Amino acid sequence: MNVHENARLTPLGRERLIGMIAGGMSFSRFGAVCGCSAKTAAKGWRRYEQEGREGLQDRGSRPCSLRKPTPDGVADRITALRRQRRHPAPGALARQAATGCTRRGP
Repeated sequence: MNVHENARLTPLGRERLIGMIAGGMSFSRFGAVCGCSAKTAAKGWRRYEQEGREGLQDRGSRPCSLRKPTPDGVADRITALRRQRRHPAPGALARQAATGCTRRGP
């Protein structure tokens, strides 16, 4: 996974987090030093405790599942319409696909 250029903590930064917190630094102090929240620091520590070094790696932000995903037929229509036009406006695309919705599931 690529590291986002504005990412506050990379896997290397999270390793630093583990060392500093193991050395006695508080989550809030670490957050202030590294530009992240205490909640983010605590989340990194928790993942390290549960998963070891593997828990320090980057993760995707896509949800594992959706409550009401777009049906496959509708998604196929939307994909076909997107290929016909370079960048259709979301509202126009929804009208053409007859979905009534401007968002799409995975």
